[in-house]
Amino acid sequence: MGENRRVLSEEQIRRYSRQLILPEVGGNGQRKLLNGKVLLVGAGGLGSPAALYLAAAGVGTLGIVDLMWSTSAICSARYCIMFATWDVPRWNPQWIRSRT
Repeated sequence: MGENRRVLSEEQIRRYSRQLILPEVGGNGQRKLLNGKVLLVGAGGLGSPAALYLAAAGVGTLGIVDLMWSTSAICSARYCIMFATWDVPRWNPQWIRSRT
């Protein structure tokens, strides 16, 4: 509970200002998001935009599990909005982490 009482930084207030003014989210809800953990299974047509929106919403820990990381197939690129076609040879978790 003490973790949920911490004060948001000025940067976090600016970044999440639109969410903070929503009565359904507010400061308490945003702190819950920042302390939250999500495991996303699949980073294709649905998982890729979901990952972007979860990260933008401020989810504290976001894990992504996808078989694409081992195959890096060009045919997967059209479904994955997190990457451009020329990024395909570099697809791996370390590269993704370096882009965030």
